Amino acid sequence: MRSTTLVLGAVLLVGCAERGTSFDMLSVLPGDTHGVALEGERARVGMAGQICDVDARTASVGADLDAADGQERVLDARGDLVVGELDGRLFLDDGAATLFDVQVLDAGITPAGEPVSVLRGANGRCDVAFGSTAYTLEGLSCAVAPGFAVAPGAVWLADGRSVARVDADGTVDAWAVEADRVVWDGERAIVARSGAPTVQAFEADGTRAWELELHAPVHDLAPAGPGSVAAMLDEGEAGGALVMLDGAGAHLGTFELPGVTAVGFDPAGTTLSLQTPDGVLFYSVRGGAPLGTEGLTYDGTDGALVGVQTGVGVLGTIVLATLVVD
Repeated sequence: MRSTTLVLGAVLLVGCAERGTSFDMLSVLPGDTHGVALEGERARVGMAGQICDVDARTASVGADLDAADGQERVLDARGDLVVGELDGRLFLDDGAATLFDVQVLDAGITPAGEPVSVLRGANGRCDVAFGSTAYTLEGLSCAVAPGFAVAPGAVWLADGRSVARVDADGTVDAWAVEADRVVWDGERAIVARSGAPTVQAFEADGTRAWELELHAPVHDLAPAGPGSVAAMLDEGEAGGALVMLDGAGAHLGTFELPGVTAVGFDPAGTTLSLQTPDGVLFYSVRGGAPLGTEGLTYDGTDGALVGVQTGVGVLGTIVLATLVVD
């Protein structure tokens, strides 16, 4: 395992509210990482040319898995199954790693434990595979990686011009929506276009449930547990912001950051990862109660104080984090 020394300090400014989301820091995993998949407090991380099995509570590595030569990028993990990308190709690792000679753009794992993936076919077409059964999709473009989300019995795609639901039998329903980001919150598809501030929610039949204008452009979306979604916003020189929303579009809190990061939650929404260029920060997530000032703090007492590099550069020895709740 590659190891570097990080120095981190965090300060929390909060208000009280009947509802809200708060975070307690668990640990810091230093190093150059390539994808994080959380399952409770267990994390699978692409790192140092292998897949590291990490305890998010302590950032300790319990096992190193090597799917093949090269740097694995972890896309999802459930139980003993890890799905990811290696040199553009799809890999599965459940104790006996398999590498497929297909160009994978994104992949996930259903609650039943089946891998699903979106592949780039000939001439930029989209192919979607449920397990070993693949379908070629007409009218959708995979010239660039589309937004991708796994839902019960289906996947959702957003290619910038349209949003589509692809059922496990190959049935495709598509709607004209300018979105390239999509997540499934357990009930609805939440979509956005990167670089624009609008977030929309759609029912499984394509009916728009709600629309919300945020205060800055969306950089990415992440499912944040049943009935919740997180939007990572790009505030330019001001940094980034992690905005928490419930399934009805209600604001649960805003987590101000020095820059945009890759954000991930476990399926239950109880653990958060923030992946920066030189490390991963793990937090436990609390919701539904007034917020306290003890959250999101880290004093470096384990001997690893940090300078986290973000999209706005190396910030030295302090990351200032602010959680503001309506």
